[in-house]
Amino acid sequence: MKKGSFTGIGRRKNSTARVYLSHGSGKFVINKKSDINSYLKRESLVIHATKPLDILNLKDKYDLTINVSGGGLTGQAGAIQLGIARALLNSDEEFRSQLKSIMITVTKDELLKSGAHFGHVTSKTDPNFRDYVVSQKNGIDIINLDDTIDRLSKALSFIKSVVDRNGEVLFVGTKKHAKDIIQQEADRCGMFYVVERWLGGTLTNFSTIKKSIKRLQSLEKEGSSLYEDLTKKELLMLNREKIKLSDQHRGIKDMKRLPDVVVVVDGKTESIAIEEAKKLEIPIVCIVDSNTNPLVCDYPVPANDDSIRTIQLLITEISNVIVSANDAKSKKDDSKKKEEKEG
Repeated sequence: MKKGSFTGIGRRKNSTARVYLSHGSGKFVINKKSDINSYLKRESLVIHATKPLDILNLKDKYDLTINVSGGGLTGQAGAIQLGIARALLNSDEEFRSQLKSIMITVTKDELLKSGAHFGHVTSKTDPNFRDYVVSQKNGIDIINLDDTIDRLSKALSFIKSVVDRNGEVLFVGTKKHAKDIIQQEADRCGMFYVVERWLGGTLTNFSTIKKSIKRLQSLEKEGSSLYEDLTKKELLMLNREKIKLSDQHRGIKDMKRLPDVVVVVDGKTESIAIEEAKKLEIPIVCIVDSNTNPLVCDYPVPANDDSIRTIQLLITEISNVIVSANDAKSKKDDSKKKEEKEG
């Protein structure tokens, strides 16, 4: 078990909790003034929030400082629980197997309400997807949500390990339902995305894509020599080129190298992106519906890829893990710098 202070971020519904954990005697401080019992008020919420410590029998061995905001007390208790679990994981990776059941904030009930269990009509079912189908209703496949949660857990563990090694993630979702969600969540976690038409060679011919991005950056530079002594028509053509390149590359403009993992919404729609990633042996995490072969990706997450609410739930979960891992790294780096200065 590592020594020092560890950070974990938990999000639940509209609530966000940032947890700072250090070795101590079981002291809790919430929002700089309240202890956990007086803040959450109900014993059931306190038990729920501190569940990770109870599972590991560590309640009297750590001090916790928690900043929580947004939502109601129930949501905040859930956010605190996840923040504590992630902070504990950052202190010792061996806790993962014991904390696995509470590491995912998405519940089976939320997936059910979002329609994640609805697949395509039975006639379109991919033979390799049948293991994830629990039944049929009115000619439509019903996806086993236990498999969804299990596969999502494995995908999240892998993504966390990639980010811990300073890896980069590329989100891909060009279908109408996914565009806004992908862009919003990728921006939130500081990763890259493609939400317009996938340009053939984005990965396999990345050197050419980089030249195109360089051209865009020169066009965007204010006072660039490119705009000197040009006619109105030539200026108009350059502006059109800039708009076109900006639309094509806005999510990967700052991507200096190939990503370490590609996260895809709808393996059928994004088949070209998947083929390129496979060719370069880049691991793929993919939300797959019943009409898609789950074997095309390394970490398939079976779910309804046409449901906006389902896409939001799953992509937000992935984004949360990336944000938490990056925050933990920043905290660790700051602590290291502080030790070096003191030393």
